[in-house]
Amino acid sequence: MRKVITLVLLIVTASLLPIVNPIGSQAEEALNNATCKLQTSICLPAKFSKQLKSKALANPGLLIVDADSGEEVYNNLAERPRIPASVMKILTGFTALTFLGGSKQFKTSIYSIESSTSMVIIGESDPWLTMYRSVSAKYGPAYAPDLINKANKANGDKLDKLEIFYSGLYSSDVAGLLAHFKANGIKLKLVKTSRQNAELLAAEELHSISSATVDQMVKFIIRYSDNRLSDRLAQHAAVAHGYEKNKRGLQATYEDALLGFAIGIEGLTIKDGSGLSKNNRVSSRTVVEVLAKTRGQFQFKSLYQGMPTSGKTGTLKPRFKTTAPEAVGLVRAKTGWVNGTVTLAGYVTSGEKEYVFAVLADRIPWTYSGRERARAAIDRMIGSLAAPKIEVLREQ
Repeated sequence: MRKVITLVLLIVTASLLPIVNPIGSQAEEALNNATCKLQTSICLPAKFSKQLKSKALANPGLLIVDADSGEEVYNNLAERPRIPASVMKILTGFTALTFLGGSKQFKTSIYSIESSTSMVIIGESDPWLTMYRSVSAKYGPAYAPDLINKANKANGDKLDKLEIFYSGLYSSDVAGLLAHFKANGIKLKLVKTSRQNAELLAAEELHSISSATVDQMVKFIIRYSDNRLSDRLAQHAAVAHGYEKNKRGLQATYEDALLGFAIGIEGLTIKDGSGLSKNNRVSSRTVVEVLAKTRGQFQFKSLYQGMPTSGKTGTLKPRFKTTAPEAVGLVRAKTGWVNGTVTLAGYVTSGEKEYVFAVLADRIPWTYSGRERARAAIDRMIGSLAAPKIEVLREQ
């Protein structure tokens, strides 16, 4: 009789326990895991804790929050400034969208010069010109040779020797134009001049090209991690905000952008817009706050839209397929690495929820194998949180 009473009490007690909604992995695993936070109905699978503690990650900065409620799910040294590598591009995109606006475009025009066969280019330092028509068609940058080809035709001449004065072009784009026209049998002479002099020389506009929008550029740097474009966008944002395009100007510009959205800047150090500098510093918390506060906001839509998808697009296309196949298509995140550092920050779908995360591991070995082990550990750790959305079938 005593055994029966005991059994009944156990059943009643069990029925009164809180129902836990585990993240990602199987419920049995999560319920038995010591990291389960029953009071918040959030559980972390054992695989998550195992990877976090692995030597491959060397105690990284990590923060995970519920995207909708803002509830903190896990924090591991999230306030400590770390080397962000290309995760810095999230802050760069945010800053560019803040001070330039997503619809901003850069115009480059070419003009005739009165009583001369020479011409003059007046540009706005388009950060993303290309010498390849196929690249322009696929990704959106303006095709620079069109500027000169169409101007030459509009000018009524088909000259095999051209002299063009210019202002507002990057030196690498000048080199690209020279190489392009040389390969096409046209001797091109480009002479740098001041904008003031260029405007004095300009007579009739013969042709102009407009850049892709800043929205398109931000999508590109997030998805494909273009370092040069990222640095140029950062410099343009600084100038638009009233600062010089040097390190001091970048630091002040990023700080102002973040503080304007009440995002913490403790320990923030900005040396470039690409994340290549190992002197950059940012905390996991700052990165997560940017991602959480911009999510769902039209002004910053390109940040979210540009995120590579695990196993499918961009820099995440080769990731997760073998390390965490259950998470393919469920993680949208920006990758990053420099020697000694591997990072990942973005969003992970877990059933009906979406979580925002940032992992900054900047104490790993300076070797290829060390970098690959860190990537695999991050994939498994974040992948353990992933789960597809629950499809509810309704009767017709």
